[in-house]
Amino acid sequence: MKLRPHHILCISHYVGEGYSAEFNVKMKELIKRLGEGESFDLVSGPDDLCAACPNLSGGLCKSEEKVKRYDKITAELLGVTQNGSCGSDVFDIAKKKIYSQNKFASVCSDCEWAYICHKSGCN
Repeated sequence: MKLRPHHILCISHYVGEGYSAEFNVKMKELIKRLGEGESFDLVSGPDDLCAACPNLSGGLCKSEEKVKRYDKITAELLGVTQNGSCGSDVFDIAKKKIYSQNKFASVCSDCEWAYICHKSGCN
């Protein structure tokens, strides 16, 4: 499985809302696979989730500059490198290094879905 670093944050707070029905199906599938302990590779471009997103066009996200910024900041805060392998422990690391230290807003405060994360108590 391939994931962009910032999708670690999206997966952690997914509540069933998304860009399209296809996207929601893919998100639920990825969450299930991760819950079963599947490891993944961090990538610096479109990943398995992006493949189901209507904003992917010509192999790039319509908001590529913005999501690259999210990826860079997330990877730095987690202490991981893009284009490396990760396991499910990275979700616990996100809780410790991003959520509990109130750094969430510094990653993706301008995301259109941020209201979901803020409702669930992430600052």
